[in-house]
Amino acid sequence: MELSIRSLFTAASAVLLSSLTVIPAADAEDYDKIVHGPVDLPNGQWLNFYQKDHKVWGEMLYGDAPGVRLDDYGSAEVVAVFYLDFDKGGTKEVVVMLKDADGQHLRGYGFEGDDLTKLPRLQVVLDEVAPTLTSFTVGSVRKVLSQIPPQQYRMTYDVDAIEDPAIKAIVDGSTKLKPTLVGYRNSEGSPVDVKTAVEYKLRYPLTRKDKDAQGNEHQYSLVTTFDRSGYSEEDGSFVLVSVAFEADDFDWLKSGGAVIPKTGPSYDFMSMSMASTWAGLASESHYAQGVLDGPYAAYDGRNGSVVYSGNYKQGKKVGKWMETENQAIYWEGEYLDGKKQGKWIAQSMFDEADNFGFAHYNQDVLDGPYEVYEPDYDSSAEGDKRLVAKGIYLNGVKDGEWLEADGSKGQYQKGVKQGPWVDKVTSGHFRDQVGEGAYLAGKRTGLWVFKAEDGTRTEVNYVNGLRQGESKSFDKNNLMFNTRHYEQGRLNGQSIWYSSPNVVVDIANYRQGELDGQQMRFNPQNGELTELTSYKFNEAVTLKPSHDECIMRENPYSDDCEGVINGKNEEISSIKHGEQREYHSSGSLYKLAYYTNGAVDKEYQFDSNGRLLNLKTYKAGKEYGPSISYSTDGGYSLSRYGHQVNNRVSGPHYSFYPNGQLRSLWNYCQQEGETWNGEPYFWDNAIARCGIQREYFDNGAVSCIEDLDSNYAVDKVCYDMNGKIANEMLRIDEQHVIHKRYINGVIYSEEPGFADYSHITKGRKIYHLENPKTHGVYKSYKNGKLEYEKMYDMGKAECLKKYDANGKQTPETASCQF
Repeated sequence: MELSIRSLFTAASAVLLSSLTVIPAADAEDYDKIVHGPVDLPNGQWLNFYQKDHKVWGEMLYGDAPGVRLDDYGSAEVVAVFYLDFDKGGTKEVVVMLKDADGQHLRGYGFEGDDLTKLPRLQVVLDEVAPTLTSFTVGSVRKVLSQIPPQQYRMTYDVDAIEDPAIKAIVDGSTKLKPTLVGYRNSEGSPVDVKTAVEYKLRYPLTRKDKDAQGNEHQYSLVTTFDRSGYSEEDGSFVLVSVAFEADDFDWLKSGGAVIPKTGPSYDFMSMSMASTWAGLASESHYAQGVLDGPYAAYDGRNGSVVYSGNYKQGKKVGKWMETENQAIYWEGEYLDGKKQGKWIAQSMFDEADNFGFAHYNQDVLDGPYEVYEPDYDSSAEGDKRLVAKGIYLNGVKDGEWLEADGSKGQYQKGVKQGPWVDKVTSGHFRDQVGEGAYLAGKRTGLWVFKAEDGTRTEVNYVNGLRQGESKSFDKNNLMFNTRHYEQGRLNGQSIWYSSPNVVVDIANYRQGELDGQQMRFNPQNGELTELTSYKFNEAVTLKPSHDECIMRENPYSDDCEGVINGKNEEISSIKHGEQREYHSSGSLYKLAYYTNGAVDKEYQFDSNGRLLNLKTYKAGKEYGPSISYSTDGGYSLSRYGHQVNNRVSGPHYSFYPNGQLRSLWNYCQQEGETWNGEPYFWDNAIARCGIQREYFDNGAVSCIEDLDSNYAVDKVCYDMNGKIANEMLRIDEQHVIHKRYINGVIYSEEPGFADYSHITKGRKIYHLENPKTHGVYKSYKNGKLEYEKMYDMGKAECLKKYDANGKQTPETASCQF
């Protein structure tokens, strides 16, 4: 089946691109004829194939721009052009079928952005396949090519470090060796077909022999591994990720995650950046007897620089190694029998004569003096450093006096803090403050003083790492602004905040770290009560560990401590219960609410004169029941009365002008006890209106009357303040409507419409008639007389009829007839 040009017809099994019309781009004198095309491409471009002096070439064209030469085909016939997804990643490549005096040929191209380019890796495959095809039709060619294991042929790979020419040819795609498919696996390591695979392997007829540790000889074949996730631009594309000699007697399809025995050189690849079609070496290594043995190097995927380098011997690191820590520092030292040993130096990436400190190891365990620095990026002086840590390790744990990166300093005994310490706090309640106190067996003990940069400080006692007793906070002038009481690391009892000496602004009561009982806030200017709330301990929620307990953990943000340190604990053990009050600055009541176990039951709001402004009622924490509002605009009057069901406005809803005149009578869709398909039904749109809606002017005259179906207008008529019609919407059927507009009650326009947009509510399709596409004859009037008519077809204007004062069509529009 051929794909017609400029409009593509999709076939279930084959897609062929050909031409029905000619859209030339090259100048006519540059070619004798177009032999094929135009062939549409996905991004608005197309291909033309030209011939001159019996030579054929292809060009990619876009708009009015000159064509870009794609390829030359010599004295060939273009048989067909079709798409095929070679990499199973969703982006299709273009295949050109050719015939010439030497036989049949295939050429392949892929997209690099919007440009179509040659694919050398794919071309090698196509050159091998083309002569073997017994049938040269689109269907037969597609069938054969679809059997080739998929890969992203746009990729190129770094081969400079590969010495073996046979391996290099396999990686760069120029090899003539024919591989066999080992098989496909999914993400769980189980054998699958290509559709659900994430990796596969190809085995080449390139072998080596080697003995294992027991002296048994095995044969190893060169194997390439392809992975879907290795290509960052398209998650679905397969790319080459490794090349190695792998044991023939190792059953990879059934091995799960077992380590594959290897020998000789091994290379791993990775894309160097997002959307890159270039993959550099991720690592190069050597194997003997199935394990790492010989030189090893790993590289940074961002820039190709060395990350690790050294030597292995029978699977263990030996001798001198370098290991990168970050972009500025790498470590250099010795391995002995697979373990770090002796002094390691932190070297500068940029200056071999410079270093950032040292560490000592004994059989891979830190042991001895340790002093490490890092670049001080906050300093204006180039090359400045700041301390990371300085001290002594004893058999893997800190011991003796230590200085640490954040300015903390003190003594360790066998890895735990002991005695006087200065702590620069980096998380929790005292974050960015400096604490001074003592540790006992790694836990804070006795009096601690925490000081902030603004001069404020807090004094509190610790017992076994937990705050205990009274905590006092002072400002920079040594005036106390807060007292709290702790019991085993949790707030317990009364906490008081002061705005100035003896001026209380907040009193809170706690139990086990949670608000419990009455809470009060006061106006610092006049001492008047501004808020009186009541909380209770929520027995239904499991109490989380205290802040102090979490801060002592190795990871204070994990497991049951999640949300404790950063104050983002969503499930709290404290809930509002009982009467809640807020007051105006004058001292009169502003809000009054009643809660039961954290859920609001009823809310009142008052103005400064004590008059009710709002009343809301609730059920299970959601608005339910009467909802009333009053207005103080020009007096005091009822402004709104309605009913709520589960946070949705329900049934009739009244609003009033300040003079008491009815402003609107709206009917809402949500009904008490509403069901659909036997289940309770609550409208997604909480303010959806249904049925007849009425609006009035403040003199009592009707403004609008409309009929709504699921919040969408069905019919509507509106009037001006003098009672004259202003506009109306007349429903013809479920999709057709007429909108009429009037000036001083005189017709001004008629606009027929067709609604093609709809939504489904309770299983019914409802079309949106209020804003349809103009469809049919639009009429415009002047002083009540027809001035012109215009024909529309689904919003697109066609011809226009104008009329003179006698109602006859004008001569200049006589050609328009409908």
